[in-house]
Amino acid sequence: FAVKVVPERIRPNEFFLKALRTSVRVIEHGGQRLGYVRIWSYARRQYHRVLIEELAEGSLKDVDGLVLDLRGGWGGAQPEYAELFVGGAPIMSFVGRDGREAFASFRWRRPVVVLVDEGTRSGKEVVAFGLQRQAVPVVGTRTSGALLAGRGFLLSDGSLLVLAVSDVRVEGERLEGRGVVPDLDVPFRLPYAAGRDPQLDAALGELAQRS
Repeated sequence: FAVKVVPERIRPNEFFLKALRTSVRVIEHGGQRLGYVRIWSYARRQYHRVLIEELAEGSLKDVDGLVLDLRGGWGGAQPEYAELFVGGAPIMSFVGRDGREAFASFRWRRPVVVLVDEGTRSGKEVVAFGLQRQAVPVVGTRTSGALLAGRGFLLSDGSLLVLAVSDVRVEGERLEGRGVVPDLDVPFRLPYAAGRDPQLDAALGELAQRS
């Protein structure tokens, strides 16, 4: 059969923000309400702010636990983003005269499980590694191990050349070429998945035991 493909110019920031928001859902599992969100890109702080909004006052506010999906997409996350789930700072908010609440600081204090795969790279690997060191379960397959710091150079013909300009250590360890090894290794072979997501299923099972 014939398929007509029409190219469309996209705006990456708007595209990834929409994908993040539409990924949010609540899954009934074993009598529990478990939240799910997928971070397709972490290359701007705006994505982290949207995640906080969903956890603090959005669709995920009252769930019993959270699956944080960091598979695929772009990296760019900052190391301190992990503090949303393991930090000890108090939750502080401002309530205006209209009764609306705005959070100055927020911490998620319910169980969380992280999903990763070979497409999880860069700053996302840092977040996954940091959470794993704080006893947060990581499920999926080994991450890409792509953690060198890069810099873009605009060439005379308009091309963009991106080169590694510095090495990176996380807690003194070099993740480049090694990646983050999940606590629960779950392969995802798409041709044999039959429409299922075995990694998500495993993460939900792990989360249900901790919620």
